[in-house]
Amino acid sequence: PVKIHTGSGRTPHPTTPLAAGHIYLHRAKPALIQLFMTKNASDPAAAGLLIEAIAALRPQPKPGSGQDANAGEGNQTQQQRQGGQATAGQPGANQTEAGARPPPVAIAAIGQLYGIEKVPDAVLDKLLPLITLYSSQAGKVNPMAAPSVVLLSIPGLGERELGIFETARKRRQWQTPEVQAAISALEKFVAVGEARSFVISVKLLEGPGLIAGSSLVATVVADESSGLAFQVMAWSW
Repeated sequence: PVKIHTGSGRTPHPTTPLAAGHIYLHRAKPALIQLFMTKNASDPAAAGLLIEAIAALRPQPKPGSGQDANAGEGNQTQQQRQGGQATAGQPGANQTEAGARPPPVAIAAIGQLYGIEKVPDAVLDKLLPLITLYSSQAGKVNPMAAPSVVLLSIPGLGERELGIFETARKRRQWQTPEVQAAISALEKFVAVGEARSFVISVKLLEGPGLIAGSSLVATVVADESSGLAFQVMAWSW
């Protein structure tokens, strides 16, 4: 996190975590989503409703396709920018007229979860900063990027593994036998891959003409295949 002085007394506060450190709703293992919601929703009834709603909204692969639903942000580049979210069922940039159309994105915006009846906004306010719809790790969490609250939501990960990953992150060294053993033991849920997806969050702190405390969140993907350094996948208003 850094503070940037943009002139005239205006000060925003941006942070840029890796999206791979968040819970990827479209492809995370159901056991991971269930434990994450159960441990962090602070309302058992709301947690149950969220688990059921997400299971129902997650896109399903076509029978016999051999593909996971929503196989990563590669099929979602150049999404609809208006409103900052993708359009369900709309062909992406990587498709051709003759190519197979991927399953529609049932959850097109994180904000859709606010529409689930009987789930308090306060519960979602706490959970949504830890959730993503874009990740390059096929639903697995990058332990070098994930906050402790996400790591402790991984089935089978305890205080010992948490300490191993936090030490590796501080030292910026994950290629050690101890870390590799922990990753191997949790391979259904964690992986360390190339950093491609980022969540840029900007909070306005102070200054004339600014609403202090307001914020904007954007998800970007580094993808030079399109001739651009990065592409904006989604943003909040």
